[in-house]
Amino acid sequence: MKQIKQCRRFSGICLPWLTLISLVGVLGCATTTPKTRWDTAEKAMLASYVGLNVVDYGQTRWGLDHGYLEANPIIGKSPNRAKILLMKGLICGGTIYLADKWKEERKVILAFGIIWGATSVTNNYLVIQWKWRF
Repeated sequence: MKQIKQCRRFSGICLPWLTLISLVGVLGCATTTPKTRWDTAEKAMLASYVGLNVVDYGQTRWGLDHGYLEANPIIGKSPNRAKILLMKGLICGGTIYLADKWKEERKVILAFGIIWGATSVTNNYLVIQWKWRF
């Protein structure tokens, strides 16, 4: 119980500030020149985004297998593997589609995805530690 209170305190206070600081830093990366190809930084951001979603999926599976409940209200408290994969696929696919479609804002879109993924993985870590399963 004490650990959950500490996690909520961290999530409620530190994560919004970390998100704000990250956004301020990332917004300077936005470019105004039209582009068609993904540069090296964008590819690295995409790999980070996908990697964070893979880790989040693994942590979610481990947590559900060990009695924890999912906090995402869209997929429910005890989703099955297929529902989690479908949701992750739709979210990742949609983000990649938007990043590819809005080329001028690609880095900003990926940065939001990375920040969201890092927040989820951090919250999972605080609740269940670094355990995961596929």
